[in-house]
Amino acid sequence: MKQYIYISNYDSKKITVLTLDNKGKLYKIQNVHTKGYVQPIIINKNKQILYAGVRSKNKIITYKIKKNGKLEEIEQTPLSITSNHLEIDYINKLLFVTSYNYNCIDIYKISKNGVPKKSIQTINKLNGCHSTNLYLKKNILLIPTLKEDCIHIYKLNKNKKLVHHKQIKIKTKKKSGPRHITFHNKNEYAYCINELNSTINILNLKNENKKKIKIIQTIDTMPYKYNKLRWGADIHITPNNKYLYTSDRALNIITSFKINKKGNKISITGHFKTETCPRAFNIDYYGKYLISVGQKSNSLTIYKILKKENGRLSYINSLNTENNPIWVITNLIKK
Repeated sequence: MKQYIYISNYDSKKITVLTLDNKGKLYKIQNVHTKGYVQPIIINKNKQILYAGVRSKNKIITYKIKKNGKLEEIEQTPLSITSNHLEIDYINKLLFVTSYNYNCIDIYKISKNGVPKKSIQTINKLNGCHSTNLYLKKNILLIPTLKEDCIHIYKLNKNKKLVHHKQIKIKTKKKSGPRHITFHNKNEYAYCINELNSTINILNLKNENKKKIKIIQTIDTMPYKYNKLRWGADIHITPNNKYLYTSDRALNIITSFKINKKGNKISITGHFKTETCPRAFNIDYYGKYLISVGQKSNSLTIYKILKKENGRLSYINSLNTENNPIWVITNLIKK
């Protein structure tokens, strides 16, 4: 098995492909020209396909991921909106396209060859929606709306249509600005990064049909007594559910957290200087490495995750990227 890293570079209009070896070394193997401002990317792991949301002439470009990790364009799907986040429903074969600028999400049916063909539903009036986060175990979608300070809750019905969950939404603290969400892989908890006040909310998803989904912990991601600008960005959890990480673009840091066994409580284990304006980062398939990209530094840094030190980070290396790296994802290919 071999690991690959994919980075979308907005200003350069390119997707960079790199290999990641067992020692944490990265090697560039391809630059793909998207002929448009590329932002969100996501991998359909069932099909070994990469989807890229491209602006100017709004579209989704579908790429085949070859056995050597390189990309080969298959088809382009026109969009009526700009895209800033993508999510996949593997069971119902759907692609969710979130648009912050258009305050909506579009749902596309994925064809047998993995290409999103046409929009089958649009959900409007999601003011400042930043992402669509599917929790398959419960068949619910959590949609953070930054400008409303709330998280909308939807379910997919038998006709594969989104309908409101009976709770409809979860209110967050005023001017918190919920942005991105990640889930505990075993226990029923969600972790939401808030952009405007750089905090994390933990949501209890247990018995959501009988009880309300509630925020059970809110924790600051910034250093103690920090009282300047805050600008939270990304959030990811390790595959073993032991460690959680966030990035902040005001202080240019990655914050590490230890998760308790139940998954319902986290505590800070460290703050680590990283790239300038770290809008995106990600964790490799094995949970050994964290890769952070800087929008303004035009470079990436890779860290080793120290399991014996509660998930603290150890610097390995830095590498130049193309201009304005805005998204980074990882992929494992079987030989």
